[in-house]
Amino acid sequence: MYLLVNILHTLVPKVKIFVEDSYGEEAIKILVDKLKDIGIVNKKILVDIKPIPGLCSSKFSRIIRASAIEFNRVIIVVDGDGNPQNIIKRERKHIPPDNILCNKVHILVNKYEIEEWIIYALYGKISSNPSEKLKELTNGIYRKSYLPRYIEKIINNEHYLSKLLSYEVVEKLVFLLQLNI
Repeated sequence: MYLLVNILHTLVPKVKIFVEDSYGEEAIKILVDKLKDIGIVNKKILVDIKPIPGLCSSKFSRIIRASAIEFNRVIIVVDGDGNPQNIIKRERKHIPPDNILCNKVHILVNKYEIEEWIIYALYGKISSNPSEKLKELTNGIYRKSYLPRYIEKIINNEHYLSKLLSYEVVEKLVFLLQLNI
């Protein structure tokens, strides 16, 4: 079965990305589309982005296993809430123990939350509560639902995009999206 799956993977390279919520899903889709448009990520790679169906659930473990069989690579992007190492340990429990599948699953943990990408790209410094800091910097305007809009603003500005792409978690994401075709 693995042989058949691997043969199919070579025909259409596929990456599955799991994020914590629908706003993260939309924001990362915008970023991935831009990376394809500017040639950083190959346009032939199919990238499927979905919210995590309940952190730490047996359902999520089953979904990760099925995704690792279907996709060339599975990426889980989660918030670290100030303690990324604990989050990595928690998420590793969902990764299939099978070595072949295990090697396909990658966990990317923000130090605090995905809003730190915006703070870094637009303002350069990360705080311990990025969403609150973003509210402060925008005079109370920022809401979680604005995350995709801010990513859109960043990707449409060469300077901001360059800063975003130099942020550690985003660098790792870009690296993982660069499959050999």
